[in-house]
Amino acid sequence: MIKPQEDLGSEDSEVSVLKSNEGLNQAEEEIIHGSVQTDLVLEMEFGNFEQGCKCLVYYTQLKITKGKNKAETLSTNGHCCRETQSDEDRAKAHLRTARQQAKKTAPNLPQHQICLDVIEEGIVHGGYSGVLKEAKVFKEIVLSDTARGLVHVFLAQQATSKVPVVTDVGLKPRQIKKVAIIGGGLMGFRIATALIMNNISVVLKEVNSEYLQKGIKTIEANVRGLATRGKLAKDRVEKALSMIKGVLDYAEFEDVDMVIEAVIENVGLKQKLFNEIEKACLLTALWQQTHPPLTSI
Repeated sequence: MIKPQEDLGSEDSEVSVLKSNEGLNQAEEEIIHGSVQTDLVLEMEFGNFEQGCKCLVYYTQLKITKGKNKAETLSTNGHCCRETQSDEDRAKAHLRTARQQAKKTAPNLPQHQICLDVIEEGIVHGGYSGVLKEAKVFKEIVLSDTARGLVHVFLAQQATSKVPVVTDVGLKPRQIKKVAIIGGGLMGFRIATALIMNNISVVLKEVNSEYLQKGIKTIEANVRGLATRGKLAKDRVEKALSMIKGVLDYAEFEDVDMVIEAVIENVGLKQKLFNEIEKACLLTALWQQTHPPLTSI
């Protein structure tokens, strides 16, 4: 069961997938014509539950006609009837394209091709036949090395949230309200954008005014670009941009909750920065590097 506001493909819905093999059959039964369905199944690029329902309802209601022959609707027992020949050919053509894409993106993983096999079975021989094939191949693939590996990865991801002497003693994560970023380059401006979009104030430090202004303008362009592409509400743009402040010294570092270093990989420079940060920040401030630690520091 998925709650109305839950993201499909989220951690909770992943658990549901582990417990049930019915999702693929639903996609195969209800939708035959478009490319959206196989993309959802193969890439797991779902939105939330409500968006998923709208997609399924749209394609369930879709009936392509050819002359007087309307595409057959679902039968009373819930099985998908065979569509017209033109629709079948169109679906097969898309499936061929999907198979080629799957071979490029996941050449060593069997589940993508198996998903397409099941969908094609339902299209050609009807939904009930698709259900039977799905049950058959699921029993086979669930015991494969790939399935075992994916289950291991899933369980390992869950284990990362359980840290001995941290999560089991009731410790709560510190609230982060203000973050300082040293360096406004490729890494720094992206981190700053993510923070201000999540209502976290940012202090961006650079070595001179030229680099600082360049970093601020890049962040502004990035935020406005997100709004243009519809990934950020336009009324949030100015609020987000108001949460970033550019500086050339460490005066604003005295009350930050975290410092993120995003400068070039130079040992001498990093040593100098760490000494300066230690003097400027509270003892409780967190330090974070954007690159793997240098063992020589």
